[in-house]
Amino acid sequence: MWYLRRGLCGWLCLVVLQLSMLSFSELKANAALLSDLLAGGEVVSGDKRFYGFENYIETGDLSVSAATIQVIPIQTIVLGQLEYGIRFQTPTGWELNGANKNYDMSLDFHVMRLDGLALITDNTLEFTGNYVGGGEAHLVEGVVDDDTLDTLANKEVFLNLGGTGVDKLIDHQIFAHPAARLRISKDFQLQTRFAGDNIFVSHFDQTFSQVPEPSGLMLSVIGAVCMLNFYGTRRLNPKNRLNI
Repeated sequence: MWYLRRGLCGWLCLVVLQLSMLSFSELKANAALLSDLLAGGEVVSGDKRFYGFENYIETGDLSVSAATIQVIPIQTIVLGQLEYGIRFQTPTGWELNGANKNYDMSLDFHVMRLDGLALITDNTLEFTGNYVGGGEAHLVEGVVDDDTLDTLANKEVFLNLGGTGVDKLIDHQIFAHPAARLRISKDFQLQTRFAGDNIFVSHFDQTFSQVPEPSGLMLSVIGAVCMLNFYGTRRLNPKNRLNI
């Protein structure tokens, strides 16, 4: 019977893998344009709902329409913790070239858990880009409890801060206290100083710790049982033992 159990475990592992791939595909399929979100749309990522997008303002030497900014649900691992959130990106990124150029973009939105049962305790801000010369990028963020209006965290990430070559690409913070609903305020800035300067940011991410959903937890349990069962049957099978 060991080979029947082995075959069954193989099929179960395949099902778990397919379901995991489907879950990731669904995340990508739920992407939205910022222009649609500003018109009242929302994005769901993991157990978080992102809604109430407003106050999109941009000024300076770069024009980026909200209709070209994609807001994409993502999942990542931060400090060993599964986090779900959203990524802001454009097909060509944000880029400034030349001397004395600048760009400033601000945006507000809200976050809450779908089930409304648990409180949100922390989040991570991260972005990706590069620079030449004195090109600088700076992204700051404030997190406020939507119910009490308490400030829960202030975060920042940057590239070539003040033209000094100092980078900080990720900022993870635990909130001053857990909250059911959050208001996120972002301010994103680009700046150049000299003729040969270039600053480029391809995307920036906003993620929150994820509480495992029952379906996801069940898949993990099934996967673990399959692996233990598979290797256990191999060890017990007399054909796998050496004759000494």
